[in-house]
Amino acid sequence: MIRHDIRKFLCRATTLVLAVCLVSGLTGCGGRKKTAAGKSPEETLEIFFQALSRQDVDGMMACCYIEDYLDRVSFSQYTDRTRTYLPTNGISAPTEYDLYRKTVGYQLRANFARSFQILTFSLLATDEEYQDLLEFRPIGNVDRDWAKDFSRAVDPGALKDLKILRIDEDCPDMQDDPRAEENFQRSTGADDVVERTVLLELDGQLFCKGFTLAEVDGRWQIYTVGALLLGENSMGGATPVDSEQEYRDLIQ
Repeated sequence: MIRHDIRKFLCRATTLVLAVCLVSGLTGCGGRKKTAAGKSPEETLEIFFQALSRQDVDGMMACCYIEDYLDRVSFSQYTDRTRTYLPTNGISAPTEYDLYRKTVGYQLRANFARSFQILTFSLLATDEEYQDLLEFRPIGNVDRDWAKDFSRAVDPGALKDLKILRIDEDCPDMQDDPRAEENFQRSTGADDVVERTVLLELDGQLFCKGFTLAEVDGRWQIYTVGALLLGENSMGGATPVDSEQEYRDLIQ
C-alpha cells in the first residue's frame, strides 16, 4: 500500500512538473528559452506572423536568434569581427559571466520587442501624421486626446486579419555575393544567413517587410526585423506598397 501511494505521488509530481513546463511556454525547466525555429526561412516567418496575428509576443520572441546567438558568439569574437564596440548592440558584455549573459539576453529581447512594436505600429498607424514615429522620430505637440486617438489606431485586435501573400528572396544578386555571406556569418556565428521579404495584406493595404534570418543546425531564426541589403534598418517598420508589382520592384 505504501509503495502504491509513493508511485501515485511520483506520477502526480511528474505530471505537475510537465504541466508547469508547458504552462511556462517559452521558458524551459532549466530557465533556458525555447525556440520556435522552422526548417526554412519561410517556415519561421510564417510561425512569426501567425504569432503576431494572435498577439503572442512570447511566440514571436521564440522565433528570434537569441540563445543560440549567445552560445555561438562570445564577447571577444563579436568585437574582433565587428571591430566596433557599443554597449547597447550585439554581444555587448563578456557573456562568459552569468550576470552579463543574462543582461545581454534581456538587451537582445528588448531590441526585438521594440522592433515588434514598431512593426505593429507601421501596420496599423498608417495616417501621415504618424510617419515621424515610424521613422523613430518624436512627435511633438501631443496631448491626452492625441494619445486616445493613437491608442484606437494601433488596437492590435485588427491583426487577426493579417495575411501573408508571399515570401521572397530580396536582392538576389547581392545575396549571392560570397563577400556579403561571409560578412554576415562572421558577425552572427550562424551556419548561414539570408534575407527574406514578405508581402503582407491588412484591411486591403499591402505592405513590404524584410527580415534577416540565421541558420543554426538546420533551424532558421530571425536575426533582425529588417533587411540590410534592401536598405531597411532594424527598427521593424513595414513599408506600404500600392501593388504586388511595386513590391516586386522594391525587392529586385
